Amino acid sequence: MPARIRITRGVNAGTTHEIHVNFLRVGSDLSCDICIPSTEVPSLAVLVEYVEGTHSYQIHCRSKDTCYFNGRLMNPGDKRDWVPGVELAIGHALGFELELDTDPSPTPPEARRDRQQQFIDQQIQYSESIETESTEPSEKNGAGTSILPQLCVIVVCVAVSILAIISKTGVFDPLLGPQDDPIPTLKEVFSELDKVDEANLKKETYLRLFMDAQREEDRESTKERTIYVRLRNMIYQDRELNEDMKLCDKTVRYINDRIKNLSVSNE
Repeated sequence: MPARIRITRGVNAGTTHEIHVNFLRVGSDLSCDICIPSTEVPSLAVLVEYVEGTHSYQIHCRSKDTCYFNGRLMNPGDKRDWVPGVELAIGHALGFELELDTDPSPTPPEARRDRQQQFIDQQIQYSESIETESTEPSEKNGAGTSILPQLCVIVVCVAVSILAIISKTGVFDPLLGPQDDPIPTLKEVFSELDKVDEANLKKETYLRLFMDAQREEDRESTKERTIYVRLRNMIYQDRELNEDMKLCDKTVRYINDRIKNLSVSNE
């Protein structure tokens, strides 16, 4: 893996962010490379610089009485050499550490997009394999099964389809009436995110956050919920700025369902 920053304490603790530029901004502003949605974080807290001559990283403080490097307060304009194992803190609740491999240089954006696309393709293939398995007829339903139950199912399906067309709601239950749209599958969500206009500067952030949430699914539900809430808020803000209330509609419906399920599981 390339050089990266891990959040060790506070909002989104445990998540990692790859470094793909020589100057990386950390703050609460949405334009920052690492955006921390907290009122305690300045719009621009620190600047992380990759020094090509020494193949090392430096921290540049950009805010007052906020940044602590190795436990010591930094003043605006101060800079420190950053190495793995030394904590950078913003406020008293947020902690960051640098992680390096053999090659400490930032990852080019093109390589980052290639890995994102590879991850998306893998998720789509996995979803397709699950759908294929679920639709394959069971060998246990052999010739000894009566055809009458199957005919009854067909008749019921046709009747429900006719009611759906008449109701013009797309989904209709004879007993409950119109129903909500079905929850999108992972395949549909990844396909939607992949099709977001390349001109949208937040496209990579959407994909990164969604992938981070997927990685947390089997770990700690609180982290997964926090990431989903942050992603949803970003999409809502983007909708208002672009006056497009349908932006990432399937993704938002998927996120809302996950947040609801996580809330229930925590009760």
